[in-house]
Amino acid sequence: MISIVGVNDISLSLHKRLKDSILVGPYKEKLSPSHRNEGITYLTLPYVIPRECKTIVDLTFNTITSLVINDFALKSSKKLISVLRYDNNVIVKSISKNSCVRCLLEEKKDLSNYLVINYLAPDIETLLNLVLTSLSSGESFSVSGNDVVKLNFTKGCNSCIEGNYKFLEEEYGEIINENCGNNSSGVFPIDDRNIDIPFINRILRKSGIEILEENEDYTSFLAEGKKVFLFKNGRAMIFGTRSKEETEYLFRKYVGN
Repeated sequence: MISIVGVNDISLSLHKRLKDSILVGPYKEKLSPSHRNEGITYLTLPYVIPRECKTIVDLTFNTITSLVINDFALKSSKKLISVLRYDNNVIVKSISKNSCVRCLLEEKKDLSNYLVINYLAPDIETLLNLVLTSLSSGESFSVSGNDVVKLNFTKGCNSCIEGNYKFLEEEYGEIINENCGNNSSGVFPIDDRNIDIPFINRILRKSGIEILEENEDYTSFLAEGKKVFLFKNGRAMIFGTRSKEETEYLFRKYVGN
């Protein structure tokens, strides 16, 4: 069984191709009986990914969450394929001895979300084929524009060498999602982040999303009929949401890390 973590157009397409798979992650509603409509944190992963699942595909496109999933997969001896942003490339990373996601990302937390990955990848079909190849071969790939090369990255870190799974021991990846009344929610990442507002606005515009207001400290935009206020430290207000799952889905899709 394969657990596909993250719910978006790319993960939904992969789920259709992999018959023995389940979807894990917040969405606006529960998609099917095999969908675990849950938030993804260091606390929830042991409960939403079945013990019999031997393989995880991380399509959350969220750098901090990917580090949590990486440590969970290593500690649980599960195969992991992660898709993430690294130096303006899309990386399809298979964890192996002395080479995991933490080796790449711990000191370099590039903003990564669904829109950024869509912008950097040539197309969904190419990305899906690379994930399927990585699942069968254990190879990793780097995608820059239309160029795809095998990624031979070996470093070793405290997770894959020492077994020090710090991203399972602290509140990494967790977001505090509070209903504020009037169908609105506040999202407060536990660690302040330095969001590049001009960069995210550029990606939003390229994706056809309307920017309502912007300055150096925050931006507001319309996403799927919902009004989002995003501040530079990663905090957000989302208006028009009706559930915690919908709020987290919108935040991870349009904001990400």
